[in-house]
Amino acid sequence: PAQDIALLKVDVEGTELRVLEGARQTLTRTACVNCEMSDEHCRRYGYRAADLIAFLQSGGFRTYVIAGPRMLFAIDEHFSEPGIHEIVALRDPVEFVRRTGWRLP
Repeated sequence: PAQDIALLKVDVEGTELRVLEGARQTLTRTACVNCEMSDEHCRRYGYRAADLIAFLQSGGFRTYVIAGPRMLFAIDEHFSEPGIHEIVALRDPVEFVRRTGWRLP
């Protein structure tokens, strides 16, 4: 049987959505996805950052951005801060906090 995946790091300079769409089966076994996101990179490949967030949420993840040292801030598809952001998508935020010591305000 396939093993569970604690962390899936995706760093593909704008094609994150396409990679994750191709990994739907793998995502069902994944607890945490981490990737960079910026509207500029996403637009190069024909989608918006909101599409990436919505895709992760539709797969059962709660989405966050890194907001400081060991601090996550919840976001949804309406998130539109300029710049490059580290997205952290979690299946079980409570378990993530317990295991890592990170904080969710």
